[in-house]
Amino acid sequence: MNRLAGVSPWACSVFGDVMVLKQYIRHLPHIGAQREKTLRLEGCGCWADILNAPRPLAGLDVFAWDEICRAAECSLRALEADDVAYFSSRLPPLEQWRVLAHWFEQASYFDIETSGLEADSIVTLVCCFHGERPLRFLAGENLDDFLDLLESVKLLVSFNGASFDVPRVLDRFHIPELPCAHVDLRWLCHHAGWRGGLKKIERALGLRRVVQLPLLIELPAKSCKDDTEATQAIQAGSPGCLHAERVCVGYWLMGNCPHESAAR
Repeated sequence: MNRLAGVSPWACSVFGDVMVLKQYIRHLPHIGAQREKTLRLEGCGCWADILNAPRPLAGLDVFAWDEICRAAECSLRALEADDVAYFSSRLPPLEQWRVLAHWFEQASYFDIETSGLEADSIVTLVCCFHGERPLRFLAGENLDDFLDLLESVKLLVSFNGASFDVPRVLDRFHIPELPCAHVDLRWLCHHAGWRGGLKKIERALGLRRVVQLPLLIELPAKSCKDDTEATQAIQAGSPGCLHAERVCVGYWLMGNCPHESAAR
């Protein structure tokens, strides 16, 4: 399946373009907004330009310039090594779209459901759009398999996952951090001017969830004490419908349409 089918020419030009990352230089030492502007005016628009400069630029002394060059070399090596985490951990939320754009074709999208919002609530369901297909991991059935899947994920994408989904996953599996890079679309959208929940943003963008996937069942808060009870509640048909798998596809659709102002 072509994830870029029907996408705007601007988006097609951005996704998979290696220069999207190489042209970002604010993660290098000694480079802030004003110095970046000066460097670009002096002809340094990417890491290679910095490394090929015959002398220090933007009023920097040789020692600071050497630090910048070493950092630029590290960035090049990380990109060559396909190290997503190197960039997702260094780029600010405003610039995370660059990580998603570069590794868009390899990204996986996930959403979770819990038995409630309390601190002791349990993860009852994880849905992940991975390898061009939706996968479901159910408490008491195959939830632990999601941890195995994460080992094969290159870039994990969520909406508000940094605040909710990821901490719950870490707690459920007793791990200190995700074994893969993670990008939270909520903050990417926030900095691009899209505020509110996922459905509100989808409506604002005119996105329609065209992929019809099986509906799952949402567990009412405080209804389940453990994984076994959660599984039984889902199988019995608890009130309310969860479109978790379709939400994952919704993330994917959102990824097809980044806001052009984010690139400025």
